[in-house]
Order: sequence, then structure tokens, then C-alpha cells
Amino acid sequence: MAADAEPLEIILHLPLLCEDKNVPYVFVRSKQALGRACGVS
Repeated sequence: MAADAEPLEIILHLPLLCEDKNVPYVFVRSKQALGRACGVS
């Protein structure tokens, strides 16, 4: 999940959902960094 997502409210509930379903998640500093990590340019 990107820390600079706008509006931030769209991702705020995701950590709780991930924890409930035992799904790992990470926060990255930016949407650009997330794209690079996923191989999207």
C-alpha cells in the first residue's frame, strides 16, 4: 500500500482486513515506489 494514496481513506481499512484474513501487507513510501516494485513503469 502506498503511503501517498489519495484520498488516504481508501486504504485505511485494508490493514484490518488483511490481518483478519492472515494476508501479509506492507506500506511503501510512494505510489511510484509501489509501481517499481511491481514492475510497472
